[in-house]
Amino acid sequence: MIKHINVKLKLLSNTHSLSNLSFSPHCMVKQHVSILVNEILEYIPHDAKVIVDGTFGHGGHTLSFINSRLQSDSNLLIQCYDRDHLVMARGQARIQEQFPILPSHITLDYLTSSYATISDHSPNHWVDFILLDLGINREHVTDNVRGFSFQWQGPLDMRFNTTTGKTAYEFIQESSIDDMKRWFVEYGDFTEKRANMFATLLHNNKHNEDLKTTTWLTKLLHELRISKNELAPIFQCIRIVTNNEFWHVDDFISQLDTVLAPGGRCAIISFHSIEDRIIKYHFKNLANDNQYTILTKHVIKPTRQEVQKNKAARSAKLRIIEKNKS
Repeated sequence: MIKHINVKLKLLSNTHSLSNLSFSPHCMVKQHVSILVNEILEYIPHDAKVIVDGTFGHGGHTLSFINSRLQSDSNLLIQCYDRDHLVMARGQARIQEQFPILPSHITLDYLTSSYATISDHSPNHWVDFILLDLGINREHVTDNVRGFSFQWQGPLDMRFNTTTGKTAYEFIQESSIDDMKRWFVEYGDFTEKRANMFATLLHNNKHNEDLKTTTWLTKLLHELRISKNELAPIFQCIRIVTNNEFWHVDDFISQLDTVLAPGGRCAIISFHSIEDRIIKYHFKNLANDNQYTILTKHVIKPTRQEVQKNKAARSAKLRIIEKNKS
């Protein structure tokens, strides 16, 4: 169910009470650090009235949007999307801490939903700027209850929204060897031989109750004597399948022409090489129709200084496209 919250002044007045939300110990340690903030601000149209933060997370980019418009008196609506109500609540609390009362010309609209539902919530040709940051939130990785990482012991869940959909364990249980092989080839760029080894191992053990935990999956994979460098992309492939991540990107981009205003722009940060290829492919197709212009002939990457401060930024790639005014 999509939870839609319009916020003008008090940010948490109509959303989840933080006192009623439980967070595991690991996820309390570090706040997610937003990437390429200054570069993105440079591409927002100066007269933008509607901005969409399609991956709200801990609210870092939304905070930068708010701060960039403090000296302006023109109205600004920021729509904030996130599939994870726990992560969104933490981001809302962060914004409330810095802005207990928002400037009267700025409105925030929170939607506990995927950015791929954007056309359901935005009138046609209405949005001036959209941002997607497709990197996973630090909280997802460090929260052992989520099961995103082989570094923590926890249930093999991997869902962004833990209230709906199948867990990673359930996907493994219900999938054939060929299905799982395809995951590792298409989403991990593994060779057919390696992908078949992983898929066969999972298939032969998928009814083992111990497979419900990240620890046992890691132990199982170690039987193949794989390196730590392979463990991370294997977990990533399973996560991508569990959350249908590439489908959400495809579906979102197919809606751009409906929601973007003339002169509107869409910026997407990706971290996965295959995800970047998908974005590049779609942007080129849009530009070939002469209704869009690609503003980043070459991807924008974080500076060396940003990577030194935040290692998670090292593989980030930013692409931006603009809808032509005529």
